[in-house]
Amino acid sequence: MWIDPIHSENQHAKPTIYLVSVLPVTIASLMASLMAFAEGVARA
Repeated sequence: MWIDPIHSENQHAKPTIYLVSVLPVTIASLMASLMAFAEGVARA
């Protein structure tokens, strides 16, 4: 049974690309909310 290496690599790369594109956004939003929370605590 012949498995196309390019096709299988693409199948494997898709989640990685998704993670690489989503992770920075998630971390950025988490940091933003964390900073806002810290500011609120500092004011109170």
